[in-house]
Amino acid sequence: MTASPSPVDTHALFNAWAAAEQAAHRLLAPLETEADYDAALTTLELLWEEKTARPELGTLLALLSSRIQAYETRVYPMPNVPANRVLAFLMEGRGLSQSAVTRATGIDQSNLSRLLSGEREFTTGHMRTLAGYFGVSPAVFL
Repeated sequence: MTASPSPVDTHALFNAWAAAEQAAHRLLAPLETEADYDAALTTLELLWEEKTARPELGTLLALLSSRIQAYETRVYPMPNVPANRVLAFLMEGRGLSQSAVTRATGIDQSNLSRLLSGEREFTTGHMRTLAGYFGVSPAVFL
């Protein structure tokens, strides 16, 4: 049986990937060291600044974010903390008020207050919105 032809130009893909690997200096592979992690965080910040002007970088942003998350999960495991305390920690660490988070995320002020107090459960929508805003995985709110 003969394999069907690839829907992509594999020669161009392989050449582009080799060039990307060389330019990325290990950022495309799983992060192994603290130096790899630091380089990935620095690159992620630069990508975040460029993402609006260059939407084609979105897949690189997603890939690098997943590499960082995998490294953090392995090296810095998170204790099981209630979602409202995680949110409070993220806000406090950035010096953010409830109204600032409300303006940035579109989550209603009263809902945000109830989330922070533990009176309301986080929905998947809340988790995704807040994770996107804070640049963390939605899993931190589980």
